[in-house]
Amino acid sequence: NERMIQAGTRISVDNAEPQIRSITPELSARINDERPNISAVFDDGTGSGIDPASVQVTLDNRNVLRDATVTGNFVAYRPAQALSRGEHEVTIRV
Repeated sequence: NERMIQAGTRISVDNAEPQIRSITPELSARINDERPNISAVFDDGTGSGIDPASVQVTLDNRNVLRDATVTGNFVAYRPAQALSRGEHEVTIRV
């Protein structure tokens, strides 16, 4: 026995994943700055927007979100200490 429930207001479902764009430095870039500016722009298209609390930022598998500036549109981070020479990995998730 199924019953239909009808909402008084229109409900929409946001099933499109947000995109991360305009990433700096670019993937596999070689840079000379020991404290580079790391940033990305978020694009949720026609979605419901990005909750800044859902953003994750890591540098070499270490959570650096606490030191980053995050909004629903972008994230920016600059290491407080000089990075050692060599490769480093930045991960940004929304």
